[in-house]
Amino acid sequence: MSDKKQLAKKFLMLMVGIFLISLGVCLYVQADVGAEPFTVLAQGVACFTGLQFGRAMQYLNIIIILVILVADRRRIGLGTLLSAILVGLFADTLMNWIPHAPNTFMAALMLMAAVIVMGVGVGIFITADLGEGAVEGLMMLIHRRTGLEVRWARILMDSGCVLAGALLGGSIGVGTLVGAFCTGPVIQETLRVLGYL
Repeated sequence: MSDKKQLAKKFLMLMVGIFLISLGVCLYVQADVGAEPFTVLAQGVACFTGLQFGRAMQYLNIIIILVILVADRRRIGLGTLLSAILVGLFADTLMNWIPHAPNTFMAALMLMAAVIVMGVGVGIFITADLGEGAVEGLMMLIHRRTGLEVRWARILMDSGCVLAGALLGGSIGVGTLVGAFCTGPVIQETLRVLGYL
C-alpha cells in the first residue's frame, strides 16, 4: 500500500474513532445514570475550584497532554489535536438527535451501548496511530510504563478519576462504575482484533 493510501486509511480510522468516542459520550449523558469517569473528575475539579465545567475539562486535558509530552512526546500528533477539538463538537451535535432515555430499560440499553461504542472507538483511535488523545494517551502511558494489560491500565485510570472526582464533589452513578470497570476490556479486545496488541 502506498504512503498516501496508508495515511488516508489511518486518517479515516482516526475520524471513525473520534466519532464513536463522541457517540459514547453522548449516550452516557443521555442515559443519565452517571457520567463516565473522566467527566466525573472534571466535575469534581469544577466544584472544587469554581471553574466552569468546560474550562475544568480543558485544563485537565492540557495537564495530561503536558505529562504525555514529558514522558513520550512521540505520542502527540494530529489525533491529539483533532480529538481535543472534535469530540465535544460531535457529542454536542449528536445530543440534538439522540433523546434522553425515557425509562430505566432504555437507560440500561444506552449505558451498555455507550460502554461498547466508546471502547471500540478508543481502540480504533489508538490503532490509527496518528497521536493519542489526552485520556487515551494517559491510559497507554500507564500500560507502557507499568506493563499492565490495557484493560487493567484503563480500569486503574478510570478508578482514580472516579475516586478523585467524587472526593472533589463530582457526581457518580451506576453508569460511572460500569464504565470504570467495563470500558477497558472492550478497548483491549478491540486493539487485539485490530492487531495493535
